[in-house]
Amino acid sequence: MIHLNKSSGEVAAIMGYEFQYSIFATEIYNSLLNDSNQIEWIEFASNNAGKVDDVLIGLEKSVLAFQTKNIDSASFSYNTLTTSETQSILEGMFIGWKRIKTSNVNKLIDIRFITTQSPSENDKIKSCAGTPKPSFKEFVNNLWIPIKNGKYSFENLPAKWKPVFQEMIEVTKSSSSEFIEFIKCTTFVFNYQVPKLFDSYIERQRRIDIQDITKKIFQTIAQKGNVKFSKKDFLNHFGLSNRYESYYTHSFFVDENHYQSINETVNRLEALLKSYSKGYISLIGNAGSGKSTLLTKWLQNCNYRIFKYYAYVNTDMSYEFGFRGEAKTFLHDILIQIRQAKYSIQDRLPTDDFEDLQKHFNNELNKLSREEEKVIIIVDGLDHIEREQDVSKSLIGILPLPDSVPENVYFLLGSRTIENLEKLNVRIKDSLEKESRIINIKALSKLQTQSLLHSYNITLSEDLFEKLYVNTKGHPLFLRYTIEEIRSKGQGSLKEIVTQRIFSGDIYKEYKVFWDTYKTNEDFIEILGILSRLRHSFFNIDILNSFPKLTRESQYKINRLSENYFYKIGTTWQFFHNSFKEFLTNETAKNILTGLFDKSIDKAFHLKIAESIKQIDSEYKWNVIYHFFKAEEFPLICQDVSQDYFRQQWFEYRSYKLIKEDIQLSINASSKAKDIYCLFRCFISIFELKQRYINFNPSGYFETFHQLGKISLANSFVYDNVELLVSQKEALSYCVTLHDQGLEELAHDIFLRATPSYILNQSKSVNSRRYDSDTFREIDEIDLIKKWTKAACLFTPIDKILLTIKEISIENVQPEEKRDLYSECLSAILSISIRKRNWENLRLLEKIILNEKDKYDLFYFYFDIVSKLTNENDFYGHCLHSLQNWEIGENNPINRRLLIVNLISSRNIDVAKQIFTNLLAPNKVEKSDYSLDEADLLNYIFDYSRFFYITTREFATSPTLFLPNTGKHTKTAFYYAFAELGKSYAYIYHSYRDAAVGYYSSFENFLKLFHYGHSDYGYDYSVSENKSLLINLILKITSKISALIFSEILNTLSTEWEKNKTYWNTKHIQEIIDWVAKSGLNKTWCVTQLERIDSYAFEKGYLDERIDRGIAQIRLWCNLGLKDKGEAILNHIMNISLDVRGENDNQLDYIAEWINQFNSDMSKEIDFYLNKVNHLREKVNSRSHTPAKEILTLSLKYGNGFDILQYFLFEGLVDFGDCMETLLSYLTNSLPQYKKIVVKLFTRIVLAYDNVHYARNSFLYNLFNNPETLSIDELNELISEVNIYSITEHRNDYLLEIQDYTIKRNINLSDIGLDRKIKTKDRYTETKTDELQLDDGTILSMQALASEIKTRKQLNKIEKKAEGDRNFNWAGLYTQILKEFSDIEILEILANGRHDPREVVSIAKGLIEKGRIEIVKEILYKTINNGEKYGWVTFYDGGSKIAPFELLSTIEEKAIFQNKILNDFSNSITSLDVQALEVLVKDAPKIWKLFSDNVDSKILYEEIIVFRNELLKTHPVDNNAPKVNGSTGDETLLAEAIFFILTMPSDFNYSLYEIFLEGYPRSKSIVDQILQRLYSEGYSLKYVKLLAIISAKYKDTLVEHKENIIKLLSHRRYDIFRISSRLLIELDVDPKDVPITEITEVPLVYNMEFEYKPSILSMKDLDLEHINKKGFLKETDDPLIFVKLYLTQIKMLSEETGIDVINIAYRVMALGKDLDFPSWCNSVSEEEIRKIYSARFDLEISYKRPRNQLVWDGLMKVVKELDELELIDEALANEISDEFDEEAYLIETAIKSGFVSTILEDINFI
Repeated sequence: MIHLNKSSGEVAAIMGYEFQYSIFATEIYNSLLNDSNQIEWIEFASNNAGKVDDVLIGLEKSVLAFQTKNIDSASFSYNTLTTSETQSILEGMFIGWKRIKTSNVNKLIDIRFITTQSPSENDKIKSCAGTPKPSFKEFVNNLWIPIKNGKYSFENLPAKWKPVFQEMIEVTKSSSSEFIEFIKCTTFVFNYQVPKLFDSYIERQRRIDIQDITKKIFQTIAQKGNVKFSKKDFLNHFGLSNRYESYYTHSFFVDENHYQSINETVNRLEALLKSYSKGYISLIGNAGSGKSTLLTKWLQNCNYRIFKYYAYVNTDMSYEFGFRGEAKTFLHDILIQIRQAKYSIQDRLPTDDFEDLQKHFNNELNKLSREEEKVIIIVDGLDHIEREQDVSKSLIGILPLPDSVPENVYFLLGSRTIENLEKLNVRIKDSLEKESRIINIKALSKLQTQSLLHSYNITLSEDLFEKLYVNTKGHPLFLRYTIEEIRSKGQGSLKEIVTQRIFSGDIYKEYKVFWDTYKTNEDFIEILGILSRLRHSFFNIDILNSFPKLTRESQYKINRLSENYFYKIGTTWQFFHNSFKEFLTNETAKNILTGLFDKSIDKAFHLKIAESIKQIDSEYKWNVIYHFFKAEEFPLICQDVSQDYFRQQWFEYRSYKLIKEDIQLSINASSKAKDIYCLFRCFISIFELKQRYINFNPSGYFETFHQLGKISLANSFVYDNVELLVSQKEALSYCVTLHDQGLEELAHDIFLRATPSYILNQSKSVNSRRYDSDTFREIDEIDLIKKWTKAACLFTPIDKILLTIKEISIENVQPEEKRDLYSECLSAILSISIRKRNWENLRLLEKIILNEKDKYDLFYFYFDIVSKLTNENDFYGHCLHSLQNWEIGENNPINRRLLIVNLISSRNIDVAKQIFTNLLAPNKVEKSDYSLDEADLLNYIFDYSRFFYITTREFATSPTLFLPNTGKHTKTAFYYAFAELGKSYAYIYHSYRDAAVGYYSSFENFLKLFHYGHSDYGYDYSVSENKSLLINLILKITSKISALIFSEILNTLSTEWEKNKTYWNTKHIQEIIDWVAKSGLNKTWCVTQLERIDSYAFEKGYLDERIDRGIAQIRLWCNLGLKDKGEAILNHIMNISLDVRGENDNQLDYIAEWINQFNSDMSKEIDFYLNKVNHLREKVNSRSHTPAKEILTLSLKYGNGFDILQYFLFEGLVDFGDCMETLLSYLTNSLPQYKKIVVKLFTRIVLAYDNVHYARNSFLYNLFNNPETLSIDELNELISEVNIYSITEHRNDYLLEIQDYTIKRNINLSDIGLDRKIKTKDRYTETKTDELQLDDGTILSMQALASEIKTRKQLNKIEKKAEGDRNFNWAGLYTQILKEFSDIEILEILANGRHDPREVVSIAKGLIEKGRIEIVKEILYKTINNGEKYGWVTFYDGGSKIAPFELLSTIEEKAIFQNKILNDFSNSITSLDVQALEVLVKDAPKIWKLFSDNVDSKILYEEIIVFRNELLKTHPVDNNAPKVNGSTGDETLLAEAIFFILTMPSDFNYSLYEIFLEGYPRSKSIVDQILQRLYSEGYSLKYVKLLAIISAKYKDTLVEHKENIIKLLSHRRYDIFRISSRLLIELDVDPKDVPITEITEVPLVYNMEFEYKPSILSMKDLDLEHINKKGFLKETDDPLIFVKLYLTQIKMLSEETGIDVINIAYRVMALGKDLDFPSWCNSVSEEEIRKIYSARFDLEISYKRPRNQLVWDGLMKVVKELDELELIDEALANEISDEFDEEAYLIETAIKSGFVSTILEDINFI
């Protein structure tokens, strides 16, 4: 799984990318190549690793962490390491090391500090004792490295270095031992240069890969921030899976029960290997002679270095989906095996280029040769390649010549013949034949034949056996046919069968005899033709009923045929051997007259099958595509397939593999039929299928299907009668499940196939963390062998099993693991024997344990039997007696169990008292010693408590006597609850039932322990996670006391879950329901609760969480016997297997972008998303994982933009910054007249208050792509805005965008105020330089090079002189010079691997200008053929397949081009992972236009809609969502947005005032709208302030507002009155002449006497005491506390008026009613405002506290009335009221002067 967290740290200040990311890429690449310490995970930009957060690489044995510094300064000093204004490098590295160590307990932590600097030799470390003071270089060499190497410990540090060491301990706040451990884990790498290999060709290939990974790292961090990949996800995401893993698994199924070794042949093989030092050996044998089986078994037991390649395997009888005989595949898979074998570390990963693969292969063979150990490469099944496989280049033809095979290297070829292998080089044939290197496999001997018969329980008389052996000639396959006939017909037909079955020596001759007998029977031959062409080697014989011509005679013949050639299980038949299927396929399609294979007959058979099965009621109907494809009826396939067609197969539980294969066939058919719309349907179908499979793979839930009674379906997920479809471990577990169901034969068959033979018979060693290349997962092989042991007990004597186990060792075991395979397997045997109540095995197991003389194993053996079984066998009594007489000792776990035996099972209190004295109290138990997790500790507390009270009867003693002291109230109370339950149990034990119910009165208090959210002070994780443990214990005890109380508790729980659902995880509720259901005490209650869960289980949470909840529901419903309810849940899970996945899921964004393809009214489409998007957020838990932002962008032009913006904002779907950027980006085009305001809104509102960790790009993109270009003045102003208002971390990113725009418009940078060119190191860029730096430092311009280089020799000379320059634009140079080079020279030059496909395209365009079309075609075809399949994905590498095809389309013939591009795309698409396919959804319009000149996008979009509707079909509609269409114009939209920002409870208004003034009078229309709304909606203070600011420069503005100003003169607030008065004066109106209503009587409150009673919080307390733990003002009725912020002003009024402070405070409280807040926050608390800002708006800025605003409102009203009463003078009133000076806004904001130092320390942003 991939984990994402876009956050600060690395994303906030990405710099020096190419240096550090190339280091990471190199380390990752090297780690991928080193299978001895394999990568398990990779994390970029970690949030939890301090200064070593760049990249973490989790390896099998260690974790690598890096910190890099690419600094131009010459040296790195001690001060650089240890000092900083914020956090030093050393402290940060130490913190990071500690955090990594904590989360990776069992691994070595390897910290690497890498810098281009050298260690300083000139600095002086002042803290060092004595003189002279050492330099940092001496520090590293004489202190750090010796400590790291173990030379020094803290005790023997040299005296001079001790003060330095102590200083570093203080810097890191660590202990001496801890810091020494840190030093041992940390390596300094100075003067770093990227390492290079001696071999320039290999180095070049490595560099290409590493550069690709480097680019991908940047893209990943830039887009996702902190992201952690599993190894599998990393390989997929970086497009390396196909290069890291083998294409095929190379294993050959061997029937271990019946295998007979042909020793004579094996001995001959060993002899040849000793006789020759290298070369070829061939094992020859006809079909069924057992050569592949012999090779497979031989390699399991030999000690050579073996690499195996099977060109045919017996579990694969079809080659429709890729051929094993391809040369590329062979080379690739052997290279992968060489790496995985760990014999040497490879230098690079295999590529897809054939020539390079050959070089790589030969290089690895030479390396292996030097090891001087025999290396054997087995290549088996060669005859199948030429006979059955349509390969483009056969592996047979590229095998190295005998003379070129290195010493110690052997190729062992397995084939039916050598002579007929036409493509095998004649020199190889000569070597095999003339040097006697061919081994003809021998037949089975008499002894082996006899053993084979015995394995089938067949016994023959001596005479019959002799006849059988003579007649069959010991041929394994012919013997198998004979044996199956004997088994089918029974012992009565033995003589007849044995005497008549005579083998000719060639199995095909035997088949020919059969054929000649029936070849004229047309009906029968037709049936044989059908059976041989069925898709698989196995089939349900009922399929024949679909063919109307089947006569009864033919049925009888088929049935007789089955006795010899088929293996039958019920109605399922399977060919014994592929040779017979192959024979029938060939013979039934022969032309009778010519005797040759007739393709048309073969196709006719497939067409007949297809037409016959289309409508049948059988799963086989889905194979119609396969048969149509084989019939080459491609248009019929295109006609039939649809998304729903494949979707229906999913819902009918057809195999994922087969659905995927059929989609691939349909894709191929689309390509051949040139049907681009069918191709699109198939593309969408594979995208859907892969998502469903990843989200919910039914085969991983076979137990669920068993619970639902769908056993046959469950079987189909595990085993298809030929091969296992799940891992060995899963299959072995399934064996036990099947055996429990009574399906013993099938269980045994699966057991044989799942047996880990390689471990048991060959390696005889296991690793607890082996990486499995088939599944991309780590496998615990110890656990695998345990699973095998448990299953083996069902079929094999346990003494034989244990003998096998004793031979197996554990490799690479970590000391802390403490794994004991033999002991764990004993436990597995005990477990299955108890489960099966196998008393015989249990008796035998006791003897084995007694022989081992391990008393602890013996104790647990007895205890498990007594605790898990009942007294139904005398052996049970024996075990109980043994425990009752067990010697009392000091072992605490044993004593605990002895108490259970003696108190619970035997009620022997006297013995129990003795044992209890040795039992540790919970507060004495050390978790580390006792290996207790929290649940174990809670159970231990319960046990100890009940033992204590049972044995002592001291019920008055409080449990606190023995409880641990947690220091946390909640956890202490939780422990106490378990102890109280233990006491209740003791009451019941002693029959004091009335006393036992005492805990019941506290039950609701117990529940309150869970009423804490994650951020609440009382929250405790262990309490929250173990709540079901407590409740189930309460229920268990209650069930022993009273049915009534039990019922009441259940009712209380029901109420609790309904009222306080926030605190209850569904999993915990399900655990409680599960206990009640199993108790059988109240089924009705269980049903009610499960129905309640059903109603909400799928509403919220990530998809995997919802599916897990659903699976648990199914189990619970089935336990209650209500399988129909469980099936309904399963159906829902199948539906949501396609759903939004949460993190890393962008498909809806990409789907919504399709709306941009159309110019027509798409409002209905947008409405669809609007109605769904809010509910989507509940499924993904994040706004960033919904298409809300894209929908907002699309909806703005439809006239209801602001309502939609508000909806998204307040629902938390799009944050404030994104809302504003989206809106302003849109308005740059729609309101060019307001460009100045729009730009400043972006810089001063969005950029200035930004909270994102990346630079925004959409606004500037829209601004720069506006048809109306920016003037130099506008650019100057934009740069000024960015410099002033954007945050430092991203400033250069914005300036760089402006710079790029300026350069494109040919404007001098100096003209726009850019006095320096912005450096590109602030972002990863592929921009190459036009200056080449030679290794000697000489710099040459592109122009000079182009004029100088005329020949290939000159070019080579320059290239060699400039190997160190990786940034030069070679493509640009080649574009200029290659036009004059020959075709051969051009191809050789471009073969150096230096250029990515887009650069090659650039070069090719230059050649086209010269008319060199044919060489361009060759270049482009080679580029396309060598490209990765992921090159179709723009996110992967920019679309390296797309660019060459785009150019090719301009020069190639249309038909040829279309064939090529469709074939290439078709062969790539199903190999892509979900993320790549997701990006293809976005890029599809562009790609499909390459397929055809006439693409109807509406047809494609119809398919998109079908998929989208399926994706969202379980998501309900939000009826509160606004509609898209409205009548609001864009100017009003802008005004509404500004008004919204202006009225927010923050200080945005001051920025807006500046913007209005600077944009006036062009912005007058907008300003007028704003002023009118401010006045009419009661925002009087903002109204007069804005009016005052505008009028300060434009006095005429006031005239039209004169009436309003006069009215505001009567406002009850003094600050509004005062500003209004000034405005009237500006209008030449004397405020005194305006009649207003004034207060004339002193309010009563001023004269009242109050007895002041301070609240608990004193006025003398610190201000922080008035703030709660969440940071909000505490509620208070104390007037002085209430007005505390303005108490100084109130005291000033008191002194002036003589009115007591308390009286004024009360008056302020009474008058303070008006918040001046918008309606959405006018009546909410401060905490709710913060939640809106944080959770909805994602605004981390200050806001106005509501209480303080109320106090200010009241204070201004008090000032006004005291002024009117003439109790204070105007001067005091003015002093207290807000000092607002409109003239200040006339001063322009300027960029910070250079002499003013930054407040940012230790950060280099430039």
